[in-house]
Amino acid sequence: MKRLIRALVLLPLLATTACAIVGDDIEVRYPPVAAVTPVSGAGAVAVTIATQDKRPEERGSGNRISAKRNGFYMEMASITASNDVVAETGRAIMAELAARGFREGAGVKVEVDVRRFFNRFTYVGVAVSDVQVTVRVRGADGNQIYTRDYQGQGSTSAPFQRGANAAESLQQAMRAMTREAMSDPGFIAALTSANAPVAAATGLPRS
Repeated sequence: MKRLIRALVLLPLLATTACAIVGDDIEVRYPPVAAVTPVSGAGAVAVTIATQDKRPEERGSGNRISAKRNGFYMEMASITASNDVVAETGRAIMAELAARGFREGAGVKVEVDVRRFFNRFTYVGVAVSDVQVTVRVRGADGNQIYTRDYQGQGSTSAPFQRGANAAESLQQAMRAMTREAMSDPGFIAALTSANAPVAAATGLPRS
């Protein structure tokens, strides 16, 4: 009887460990953009997005976006993205700007530094994600007009540590990040008045 009880206790741990040693590779795409109210004057502004990978932990690790854990909560196999998530983050911001009437093209330059793009699985079966970016706006003359950090978090039930669960959670985090950026009046004002003097910007200065 004791052996049976011990086996029943260890079986879920062994099953979790077996799944955790096999990595996943999955595409992470930004969800379709919802209909929004156009920004006044946006149609006259062309925007170019330039992205940089500034992730201190995940850079150079095969586009790693998460990691599986065994029954003892030890980190095991990696979950990677089959697409470029840094470029996808830039496309997400451009998609939201386009929905508000901004045009993609040479003109105002929006630099997006991706500082965090990662999902972690908790021991209670939840996929928790965090996306953090620094955004800078430069006018056609190259001068910086505005800069600010934005971040978003996402979470979804994940009884099984699968790449699909991580991707869904990361999509939520991306959506939350872009929502924060698009609701920032200083960011939108910097885009629509790209040729205004630097003194008119209300962003948070960064060195």
